[in-house]
Amino acid sequence: MVNDSVVTLKEVIVFGTRLTEFDAGVKTYKTDSATQDRYRHTNLSALLEQNSNIYIKSYGLGSLSTTSFRGAGASQTSVLWNGFNLQSPMNGVLDLALVPVSLVDQVKVQFGGCGAMWGSGSVSGSIHLDNKPTYNNGLMLRYGSSYRSFGSSSQIGAVSLSKKNYIISIKGFYNEAKNNFPFLNTAQFSEPKTTQSNATLKQYGYMSDNYFKLSKRDQLSIRLWQQNSQREIPPTMLVNFSDAIQKDWFTRISSEWQHSRSLSTWNVRAAYFDEHLLYRELSKNIDSYNHSICQITEAETKFSLLKYALLNVGINNTYSTAKVDNYQGMPYQNRTALFGSLKYSGKKNKFKVNIGARKEVIAGSRYSKLFMVPIMPFAGADLWLAKRVVLKSNVSRNYRLPTFNDLYWTPGGNINLLPEQGWSEEIGFNFIHKIKDCARDSCSTKISRLAQFNFSSTVFNRNIDNWIMWVPNGNYWIPRNVLKVWSRGIENSADMVLNFNRLKIDIGVHYDYILSTNEKVPQGNENELGKQLIYVPLHKGGGKIGLIYKGYGLSYLQN
Repeated sequence: MVNDSVVTLKEVIVFGTRLTEFDAGVKTYKTDSATQDRYRHTNLSALLEQNSNIYIKSYGLGSLSTTSFRGAGASQTSVLWNGFNLQSPMNGVLDLALVPVSLVDQVKVQFGGCGAMWGSGSVSGSIHLDNKPTYNNGLMLRYGSSYRSFGSSSQIGAVSLSKKNYIISIKGFYNEAKNNFPFLNTAQFSEPKTTQSNATLKQYGYMSDNYFKLSKRDQLSIRLWQQNSQREIPPTMLVNFSDAIQKDWFTRISSEWQHSRSLSTWNVRAAYFDEHLLYRELSKNIDSYNHSICQITEAETKFSLLKYALLNVGINNTYSTAKVDNYQGMPYQNRTALFGSLKYSGKKNKFKVNIGARKEVIAGSRYSKLFMVPIMPFAGADLWLAKRVVLKSNVSRNYRLPTFNDLYWTPGGNINLLPEQGWSEEIGFNFIHKIKDCARDSCSTKISRLAQFNFSSTVFNRNIDNWIMWVPNGNYWIPRNVLKVWSRGIENSADMVLNFNRLKIDIGVHYDYILSTNEKVPQGNENELGKQLIYVPLHKGGGKIGLIYKGYGLSYLQN
């Protein structure tokens, strides 16, 4: 005799991050586990350059690599590690060559202005580096080696102990490269064949990623990331010799407490970043040392208001200071921000609407009183036009504060600079089609056990006022709010995945057209009016094809 019974459980809502929960109207990209594995021996710039619509400005393997989102500069893109902004307070840039893919579990990209969510610097987009806990996996060990041309090699290792109530893990890496490749020096007479010199690279570091379930509702995470890098800076094609080197080393510590209830979650997080950079060129008598410290604290809550509504409110405080040979004294900046977002989802998820705003108050070395940043609003929506077609659209106001270098560099710093700010708009659609698994479901085709086709197209527009530009001023350069930049364009991508039992085929193409022009220029530079910004490609396209069979993979990419 079978005794059937029904047990009613309490409703539990599982909340994601601020990005995943409030992404209505926003174009996003995230890596899957296969992509993470394929690029585990590379840095973040290689992964993004070959798998997203982002343009990467790179000086070569292991050398400085920065982003260009939709025709904007690197300092207008925020990079966040588990919610903490890694942009340097000195120049507003994060070198992607210093971010090993092996240390993070997933990379997400948010396209378009997102200042309401992430604050200053999120003018053109944001990159998110996330670590994810997986409990009760036992003891896991991992080691990998990679060897490439021109003396390039990579070693990675990881060990983790995952139990029901805690996770202890550590990941490490070591990279080196000689970069002694031959090339034709077209900048010199008779175009001699030359071997690249003074271009070696050595990097090593580790990340400790730990989680503890304090109770059924409470989780504590503690992370430590330490890294050291030494890079030789090769000569340009116009000179024959360089002895320049750059050393970067840092310690990043973060912790987060999360309390979950049936209809809400509460998060309190803090981080401390201690970063150093040494640039040395003895032949020119240059020995420049830079040191910055950043402390971040944040608290936020997400809770369900009604059956279809979710509200997020929070407060953030970011304190930054730096000691640089070219600064007079140690400037500091203290930013306090209030932010909030409200998402409403229609019945059966036919549409989603998200509105949000951020308000910042700033104190620091340059201010005699508190500086009030204008309110930065955001509104976005997803609308399902058909079963497989979703329309996405958003509008936002965004800004970027001047960096310490802009304000305090000697000679040239301009203490009177205004923040860059402007509006961005976009509209696009995604088409997603899946063929069901014929082994379990009845379907009309027997071509493949499972197939998926995705196509997306996005049109965007952005206007930025008070663009900061360094211009000549006698014997040195100074920054000024001299530019007004208009960026607009279209991004297209198509991907198809086919599964034939043990064989998987992955095919994808993408094409972007980006027009980013100067609408206002400084006096004497009228010839640049209406011209494309330097280092911003008008056209960018690429494709890939990958085969995976019984655990073995082969891929080809072209950009």
